[in-house]
Amino acid sequence: MLAPAAWLPVIGPALRRAEEYTCDRYGVACCQSPEDIKAALAAIAAGDTRWQTINVDAFVGQVAVTNGFWMSFNEITGDYPWLTKRMAAAIALSEGREVSHPGRSKLAWFFALFVPRLGVGGGAASLLVMVAIVGILAAVAIPQYQEYVERSRYQDAYLEGLGVTDSVDAYVSEHQAWPGSMAELGYGGTFGGSGEDYTIDVYDGGVIGIEMGVDETGESEYIVLEPEVTDNGLFWSCYGQNAVEKLLPADCR
Repeated sequence: MLAPAAWLPVIGPALRRAEEYTCDRYGVACCQSPEDIKAALAAIAAGDTRWQTINVDAFVGQVAVTNGFWMSFNEITGDYPWLTKRMAAAIALSEGREVSHPGRSKLAWFFALFVPRLGVGGGAASLLVMVAIVGILAAVAIPQYQEYVERSRYQDAYLEGLGVTDSVDAYVSEHQAWPGSMAELGYGGTFGGSGEDYTIDVYDGGVIGIEMGVDETGESEYIVLEPEVTDNGLFWSCYGQNAVEKLLPADCR
Protein backbone atom coordinates (compact mmCIF):
# COMPACT_ATOMS: atom_id res chain seq x y z
CA MET A 1 0.00 0.00 0.00
CA LEU A 2 2.92 2.33 0.60
CA ALA A 3 4.54 1.62 -2.77
CA PRO A 4 2.89 4.55 -4.65
CA ALA A 5 3.92 6.97 -1.90
CA ALA A 6 7.55 5.88 -2.32
CA TRP A 7 7.69 7.80 -5.61
CA LEU A 8 6.49 11.09 -4.13
CA PRO A 9 8.87 13.97 -3.37
CA VAL A 10 9.76 14.28 0.34
CA ILE A 11 7.43 11.42 1.36
CA GLY A 12 9.24 8.72 -0.64
CA PRO A 13 12.69 9.48 0.78
CA ALA A 14 11.19 9.85 4.28
CA LEU A 15 9.81 6.30 4.06
CA ARG A 16 13.21 4.97 3.03
CA ARG A 17 14.94 6.81 5.87
CA ALA A 18 12.38 5.40 8.30
CA GLU A 19 13.28 1.91 7.05
CA GLU A 20 16.93 2.60 7.86
CA TYR A 21 16.05 3.69 11.38
CA THR A 22 13.90 0.56 11.76
CA CYS A 23 16.86 -1.61 10.75
CA ASP A 24 18.97 0.19 13.33
CA ARG A 25 16.40 -0.63 16.02
CA TYR A 26 16.72 -4.32 15.17
CA GLY A 27 20.48 -3.91 15.28
CA VAL A 28 20.31 -2.34 18.74
CA ALA A 29 18.22 -5.28 19.94
CA CYS A 30 20.89 -7.68 18.68
CA CYS A 31 23.86 -5.85 20.20
CA GLN A 32 25.02 -6.75 23.69
CA SER A 33 26.34 -3.30 24.61
CA PRO A 34 26.37 0.35 23.45
CA GLU A 35 29.99 -0.16 22.40
CA ASP A 36 28.88 -2.82 19.91
CA ILE A 37 26.36 -0.36 18.46
CA LYS A 38 29.00 2.33 18.09
CA ALA A 39 31.41 -0.13 16.47
CA ALA A 40 28.82 -1.37 13.98
CA LEU A 41 27.79 2.09 12.79
CA ALA A 42 31.39 3.31 12.83
CA ALA A 43 32.26 0.47 10.47
CA ILE A 44 29.48 1.59 8.12
CA ALA A 45 30.77 5.16 8.28
CA ALA A 46 34.53 4.57 7.96
CA GLY A 47 35.01 1.07 6.63
CA ASP A 48 36.29 -2.16 8.10
CA THR A 49 39.73 -0.84 9.08
CA ARG A 50 39.48 2.83 9.99
CA TRP A 51 36.38 2.51 12.17
CA GLN A 52 38.56 1.83 15.19
CA THR A 53 40.10 5.32 14.97
CA ILE A 54 36.79 7.22 14.94
CA ASN A 55 36.16 9.62 17.80
CA VAL A 56 32.56 8.59 18.42
CA ASP A 57 31.68 11.59 20.59
CA ALA A 58 32.95 14.00 17.95
CA PHE A 59 31.19 12.04 15.21
CA VAL A 60 27.86 12.13 17.06
CA GLY A 61 28.44 15.81 17.79
CA GLN A 62 28.30 16.53 14.07
CA VAL A 63 24.53 16.13 14.32
CA ALA A 64 24.43 19.75 15.49
CA VAL A 65 25.57 21.02 12.08
CA THR A 66 23.13 19.01 9.95
CA ASN A 67 20.52 21.77 9.97
CA GLY A 68 22.14 23.86 7.22
CA PHE A 69 20.53 24.18 3.79
CA TRP A 70 22.70 21.77 1.81
CA MET A 71 22.87 19.07 4.48
CA SER A 72 19.13 19.38 5.01
CA PHE A 73 18.40 19.30 1.28
CA ASN A 74 20.64 16.28 0.75
CA GLU A 75 18.92 14.36 3.52
CA ILE A 76 15.34 15.35 2.68
CA THR A 77 15.76 14.26 -0.93
CA GLY A 78 17.91 11.22 -0.10
CA ASP A 79 17.05 7.70 0.98
CA TYR A 80 19.51 7.56 3.87
CA PRO A 81 19.75 9.61 7.07
CA TRP A 82 23.08 11.12 8.01
CA LEU A 83 25.09 8.42 9.80
CA THR A 84 25.77 10.82 12.65
CA LYS A 85 22.01 10.93 13.28
CA ARG A 86 21.69 7.17 13.02
CA MET A 87 24.44 6.64 15.57
CA ALA A 88 22.99 9.25 17.94
CA ALA A 89 19.53 7.67 17.67
CA ALA A 90 20.86 4.12 18.18
CA ILE A 91 22.90 5.10 21.24
CA ALA A 92 19.94 6.94 22.74
CA LEU A 93 17.70 3.92 22.13
CA SER A 94 20.16 1.58 23.83
CA GLU A 95 20.21 3.93 26.84
CA GLY A 96 16.43 4.13 26.99
CA ARG A 97 16.11 7.80 26.12
CA GLU A 98 14.73 9.84 23.24
CA VAL A 99 17.08 11.65 20.89
CA SER A 100 16.38 15.18 19.67
CA HIS A 101 17.81 16.12 16.27
CA PRO A 102 18.06 19.77 15.12
CA GLY A 103 15.36 20.94 12.74
CA ARG A 104 16.09 21.01 9.03
CA SER A 105 16.29 24.14 6.89
CA LYS A 106 12.84 25.42 5.89
CA LEU A 107 14.20 26.54 2.54
CA ALA A 108 15.49 23.01 1.93
CA TRP A 109 12.01 21.63 2.64
CA PHE A 110 10.55 23.99 0.04
CA PHE A 111 12.97 23.08 -2.74
CA ALA A 112 12.72 19.38 -1.90
CA LEU A 113 9.04 19.49 -2.86
CA PHE A 114 10.12 19.85 -6.49
CA VAL A 115 12.56 16.95 -6.51
CA PRO A 116 10.95 13.71 -7.74
CA ARG A 117 12.20 10.48 -6.21
CA LEU A 118 13.52 7.54 -8.20
CA GLY A 119 13.80 4.11 -6.67
CA VAL A 120 17.21 3.50 -8.24
CA GLY A 121 19.99 5.87 -7.28
CA GLY A 122 18.11 7.54 -4.45
CA GLY A 123 18.44 11.26 -3.97
CA ALA A 124 21.32 11.67 -6.43
CA ALA A 125 19.30 10.22 -9.30
CA SER A 126 16.28 12.26 -8.24
CA LEU A 127 18.37 15.41 -8.30
CA LEU A 128 19.55 14.59 -11.82
CA VAL A 129 15.95 14.11 -12.90
CA MET A 130 15.05 17.47 -11.37
CA VAL A 131 17.89 19.13 -13.27
CA ALA A 132 16.65 17.51 -16.48
CA ILE A 133 13.08 18.66 -15.81
CA VAL A 134 14.25 22.20 -15.07
CA GLY A 135 16.27 22.15 -18.28
CA ILE A 136 13.27 21.05 -20.33
CA LEU A 137 11.01 23.64 -18.73
CA ALA A 138 13.62 26.33 -19.30
CA ALA A 139 13.96 25.33 -22.94
CA VAL A 140 10.22 25.86 -23.36
CA ALA A 141 9.60 28.74 -20.97
CA ILE A 142 12.52 31.04 -21.80
CA PRO A 143 11.68 31.40 -25.52
CA GLN A 144 8.02 31.92 -24.61
CA TYR A 145 8.97 34.63 -22.13
CA GLN A 146 11.29 36.30 -24.62
CA GLU A 147 8.50 36.31 -27.20
CA TYR A 148 6.12 37.81 -24.63
CA VAL A 149 8.59 40.60 -23.87
CA GLU A 150 9.08 41.31 -27.57
CA ARG A 151 5.34 41.37 -28.26
CA SER A 152 4.89 43.80 -25.37
CA ARG A 153 7.57 46.03 -26.90
CA TYR A 154 5.76 45.98 -30.25
CA GLN A 155 2.46 46.78 -28.54
CA ASP A 156 3.98 49.73 -26.67
CA ALA A 157 5.48 51.05 -29.90
CA TYR A 158 2.15 50.71 -31.70
CA LEU A 159 0.31 52.63 -28.99
CA GLU A 160 2.97 55.34 -29.14
CA GLY A 161 2.52 55.45 -32.90
CA LEU A 162 -1.23 55.95 -32.50
CA GLY A 163 -0.43 59.06 -30.51
CA VAL A 164 1.61 60.34 -33.46
CA THR A 165 -1.33 59.71 -35.82
CA ASP A 166 -3.35 62.17 -33.73
CA SER A 167 -0.62 64.75 -34.27
CA VAL A 168 -0.66 64.09 -38.02
CA ASP A 169 -4.47 64.44 -38.07
CA ALA A 170 -4.20 67.81 -36.33
CA TYR A 171 -1.37 68.99 -38.62
CA VAL A 172 -3.21 68.05 -41.82
CA SER A 173 -6.40 69.67 -40.57
CA GLU A 174 -4.56 72.92 -39.87
CA HIS A 175 -2.11 73.09 -42.81
CA GLN A 176 -3.88 71.01 -45.47
CA ALA A 177 -0.53 69.34 -46.15
CA TRP A 178 1.51 66.42 -44.92
CA PRO A 179 4.13 67.05 -42.25
CA GLY A 180 7.69 66.86 -43.50
CA SER A 181 9.29 65.76 -40.25
CA MET A 182 8.62 64.83 -36.65
CA ALA A 183 9.85 68.29 -35.67
CA GLU A 184 6.90 69.85 -37.52
CA LEU A 185 4.63 67.72 -35.35
CA GLY A 186 6.23 69.07 -32.20
CA TYR A 187 8.67 66.21 -31.59
CA GLY A 188 12.43 66.62 -31.39
CA GLY A 189 13.54 64.88 -34.59
CA THR A 190 12.89 61.14 -34.60
CA PHE A 191 10.96 60.08 -31.54
CA GLY A 192 12.32 57.23 -29.45
CA GLY A 193 10.36 54.91 -27.21
CA SER A 194 11.11 54.04 -23.62
CA GLY A 195 14.75 53.05 -23.32
CA GLU A 196 15.24 53.96 -27.01
CA ASP A 197 14.18 50.45 -28.01
CA TYR A 198 12.36 51.77 -31.09
CA THR A 199 12.23 54.99 -33.11
CA ILE A 200 9.31 56.73 -34.82
CA ASP A 201 9.57 58.94 -37.88
CA VAL A 202 7.18 60.43 -40.43
CA TYR A 203 7.68 59.93 -44.16
CA ASP A 204 6.15 61.09 -47.45
CA GLY A 205 2.38 61.07 -47.54
CA GLY A 206 2.14 61.20 -43.75
CA VAL A 207 3.24 57.57 -43.39
CA ILE A 208 4.51 56.81 -39.89
CA GLY A 209 7.29 54.27 -39.61
CA ILE A 210 8.21 52.72 -36.28
CA GLU A 211 11.61 51.07 -36.56
CA MET A 212 11.77 48.15 -34.14
CA GLY A 213 15.28 46.93 -34.90
CA VAL A 214 16.97 44.84 -37.57
CA ASP A 215 16.61 41.23 -38.61
CA GLU A 216 19.36 38.65 -39.08
CA THR A 217 20.21 40.06 -42.51
CA GLY A 218 20.58 43.60 -41.19
CA GLU A 219 17.33 44.92 -42.68
CA SER A 220 15.17 47.18 -40.55
CA GLU A 221 11.88 45.90 -39.14
CA TYR A 222 8.97 48.32 -39.09
CA ILE A 223 5.47 48.83 -37.85
CA VAL A 224 3.88 51.04 -40.50
CA LEU A 225 0.89 53.33 -39.96
CA GLU A 226 -0.39 54.58 -43.31
CA PRO A 227 -3.09 57.26 -43.73
CA GLU A 228 -5.82 57.29 -46.36
CA VAL A 229 -7.77 60.45 -47.12
CA THR A 230 -11.53 59.93 -46.84
CA ASP A 231 -14.54 62.24 -46.69
CA ASN A 232 -14.50 61.83 -42.92
CA GLY A 233 -10.82 62.65 -42.52
CA LEU A 234 -7.83 60.35 -42.38
CA PHE A 235 -8.27 56.59 -42.06
CA TRP A 236 -5.24 54.79 -40.68
CA SER A 237 -4.18 51.26 -41.52
CA CYS A 238 -1.40 49.34 -39.83
CA TYR A 239 0.89 46.62 -41.14
CA GLY A 240 4.35 45.23 -40.67
CA GLN A 241 7.27 45.65 -43.00
CA ASN A 242 9.95 42.98 -42.75
CA ALA A 243 8.65 42.24 -39.24
CA VAL A 244 7.75 38.90 -37.65
CA GLU A 245 3.98 38.68 -37.98
CA LYS A 246 3.31 37.02 -34.63
CA LEU A 247 4.99 39.95 -32.86
CA LEU A 248 2.74 42.53 -34.50
CA PRO A 249 -0.27 43.93 -32.62
CA ALA A 250 -3.57 42.36 -33.67
CA ASP A 251 -4.61 45.51 -35.58
CA CYS A 252 -1.48 45.28 -37.73
CA ARG A 253 -1.74 41.68 -38.94
